[in-house]
Amino acid sequence: LFSQYHKHIAIVSFSDIDLDSKIKYDLDEERRSHIYNYQATIIAYANTIQWNDAKYGMKDLPMPIFVIKSTHLYNNTKKIECLSFHNAEKVSPEATRQYVEQYLAHFLPEDEFDRLFKGRKK
Repeated sequence: LFSQYHKHIAIVSFSDIDLDSKIKYDLDEERRSHIYNYQATIIAYANTIQWNDAKYGMKDLPMPIFVIKSTHLYNNTKKIECLSFHNAEKVSPEATRQYVEQYLAHFLPEDEFDRLFKGRKK
């Protein structure tokens, strides 16, 4: 799908947010490892305003995306049944919300936030 759009992307995630509550294991670290090391196919959220903005998707300003789920490994050749006993292939809605909050609060400059979102109808 991304090759159709020719966009550079950046996976936004943060350590110590999505934890296995029983053993305090960082699921996001494992998830990132599988994406990078096993060429995982992912489903992700992308902000449509940024997606349609020509400013985003360039090498110097990649399109930020938030992983929802990994579905396959090795360039879509092996279906994921379960990455681990931690169920790290799925991101909880609570973790996704926190990733978005962290990105907006600490990484998206205020003037860029205003440019993208101020004055838009909900």
